[in-house]
Amino acid sequence: MQFLKRNSKNFYRRLAKATHAKPGISDMPKADGAMTGNNTNVANMLATYCSSVFARNRPGTLSTNGPATAGDSSHRRIGSISFSTVQARRKLGTLKTWRSPGIDEISPRMLQQCADPL
Repeated sequence: MQFLKRNSKNFYRRLAKATHAKPGISDMPKADGAMTGNNTNVANMLATYCSSVFARNRPGTLSTNGPATAGDSSHRRIGSISFSTVQARRKLGTLKTWRSPGIDEISPRMLQQCADPL
């Protein structure tokens, strides 16, 4: 506390610098190495990435002709799936634990650590 009382101006300057948020979206590198020039290009890059990562199908359905639509009846239900405990343990053991949780919001690290009890 004594340091704060003696150097309060320095402390608050560092605090303001550390918590300062920059307006707008930072430029991102494109696939060719060039930087994006504006917020629209960055937003389009992020949208393309997200659409490539996240599935468009509802859980439990398979699409035969592209993304699902509200009135689409061309989806088939997935039949029964069976696997052994050894296969499950092996798959859970090879999860990339630094990745973010999936749609079920269960972290890969927790799944890997609980592979034996599961």
